Amino acid sequence: MPSARLLPVAVFVLFAVILVSLGTWYYHVDKQEITREKHEILAAIGKLKSQQVQQWQKERVAEAERAANDAQIRAAVGRVLSAPENPNIRAALRAIFQEEIPGQDRASTLLFDAGGNFLISSDEADGTLASAPTLKAVREALASRHSAFSDFYHGPGGSVLLDLATPVNDEAGRPQAVLVLRHDASVFLYPLIQSRPFPSLTAETLLVQRDGDEVVYLNDLRHRAGTALSLRYPLTETTIPAVQAVLGKRGVFNGKDYRGVEVISNLQPVPGSPWFFVAKVDAEEVLAEVRFHSAVICLVVGLLILLAAGLVMLIYRKRQADTLKKLVRSEQRNRNILQAAMDGFCVLDTRGRIQDVNASFCRMTGFSSQELLAGVSYIWTLITLEWSVSRIYCRAFESDTPQAYTGNFSLMAAMLGPAKKLKYTSSLGW
Repeated sequence: MPSARLLPVAVFVLFAVILVSLGTWYYHVDKQEITREKHEILAAIGKLKSQQVQQWQKERVAEAERAANDAQIRAAVGRVLSAPENPNIRAALRAIFQEEIPGQDRASTLLFDAGGNFLISSDEADGTLASAPTLKAVREALASRHSAFSDFYHGPGGSVLLDLATPVNDEAGRPQAVLVLRHDASVFLYPLIQSRPFPSLTAETLLVQRDGDEVVYLNDLRHRAGTALSLRYPLTETTIPAVQAVLGKRGVFNGKDYRGVEVISNLQPVPGSPWFFVAKVDAEEVLAEVRFHSAVICLVVGLLILLAAGLVMLIYRKRQADTLKKLVRSEQRNRNILQAAMDGFCVLDTRGRIQDVNASFCRMTGFSSQELLAGVSYIWTLITLEWSVSRIYCRAFESDTPQAYTGNFSLMAAMLGPAKKLKYTSSLGW
């Protein structure tokens, strides 16, 4: 039956459609999962970096306040305020700065009076003793009576410096001077910001700050060197994650970075400071992982489809072989039946030529099967015997498929006999 023959093909098509559908579904789920995982990683990095920088700030403030409240330092500061030009007093305070206020990222230690005037530095060669960011931090510390960080600024030789101003109070608790601890950002803070907790070709973390109507990048960038404090973008460039960060956006943001490249980012503020963290990775890197997974999915689906096709082909060929065996057995069985039958039997083609006969037909006509198959051109259409004993009819074929005629030729054979075979040759068409 046609439906039975088409069943394996239908099952294969259904199986292939199911596999492709499952592969497509898994691709989209995998893409969403990888993207979600990257978002979570970036969020964790952003929060971690923000906490680390905040902790660094707290440690530096605690360090500065301990120094400002140290009795030896306060006494030495009082002596310098009393005799600011005395070289011995200045040398003694400078020695105290170097011994009592250590720090791995410390560039120098400075002292300003209550009027914001520079008094002394632990490094007299420092060429940025009273920079604008330093004086601004000094004024903030005097006004608030609490420690205040300056903005990042360029120091000698292209270094990036950050000052922490802390008031030094007198016995009455009034600020008599300001202690400034100057830090080199490239020694500890920048490596902390730029370190990556997972391997990536494009991921980076940025520290940014708003400056008027612009966002300024505070650290050097992975893909563009020498840009700390110099790379700026107007706040109208809202597709840039750094701009979104200073405008108040938090969490996940997909946009374009300073290179104009599509990125996935996470935006976090640094509490207690005007700084913001941007943790980002190129979208292409995320999609590359998705494409690799999709290639594996396509390979698996393709192999399963090929396996299914091979299995269907195997089943189809086995069915064909079984059908052929059945036909051969059936034909052999029918041939055995016909050969043993008492009635004559012949098979004609569309032109009336004999294709097959049984033994009874040969016996009735008096011809051998070889003679009938090789020498007879046309079959009779109608035979009327003169003795009116019987009428034998065999019709020519009207269709394109061979048909068989079975008649009782025993009567004709009895009447004609072997001797009359040639006499009736023309009538019979032999």
